[in-house]
Amino acid sequence: PMTDHGAHPSEFLAELALGVLPSPDATEIRAHLEACEQCTAEFDEMARVIRIALIEAMDAMERM
Repeated sequence: PMTDHGAHPSEFLAELALGVLPSPDATEIRAHLEACEQCTAEFDEMARVIRIALIEAMDAMERM
């Protein structure tokens, strides 16, 4: 998805965190994350929020 290798892949970080980004794209973005502290911080925060949301959703389903 990143045609400009200097671009930040912010629009793909949620898909990467959810594990639904196609493998070639995920590989490219993971390589970018290794070199970019800004995107890594954004990805880490997004992944944390997604984990919390999933835990909350599972807890809510258990209470039903």
